[in-house]
Amino acid sequence: METEFEKQQALFWQQVGEHGCMVLSTSLHDEVTSRMMSFLLLEGELWFQTDRRFQKYRQLRENPRVSLCRDNMTIQGLCREVGRPSDNPAFCEKYRQFFSRSYRLYTGLEEERLFAITPVKAQKWMYDEDGQPYVETLDFRQRVYEKEAYPCQKSSCPSF
Repeated sequence: METEFEKQQALFWQQVGEHGCMVLSTSLHDEVTSRMMSFLLLEGELWFQTDRRFQKYRQLRENPRVSLCRDNMTIQGLCREVGRPSDNPAFCEKYRQFFSRSYRLYTGLEEERLFAITPVKAQKWMYDEDGQPYVETLDFRQRVYEKEAYPCQKSSCPSF
């Protein structure tokens, strides 16, 4: 039988989609940087490519903790270098399908590297039918789903 975590995890990945653009935040020595990135969802991980001459590459090599954000969703995770994108047929096939221009311009470059993010925690900010805010949290390590109301005064809560 499917657990609540498994049900909500499947729904979350469905909402993320098998590809898209998200803001990737990385940090090193108390300096945080963020940028839009193209991602693929492959086997429960978020995959992307980048040039090893970039600042984010240096940050990722020394600090694998990252955060992603899109719309009302955030994902915290651990990032690892996988190799060269052109050496990974599954990545290349989907990247070419969804990001054909970037694939043509960058995937075969000598300096390009492939990364995979293993999610640790994800959150979605939502509103119920009465306009009350709540937060849904997926803890991927503990395999726990939580839904928590966010208290606000009725007069200051948004109405939909």
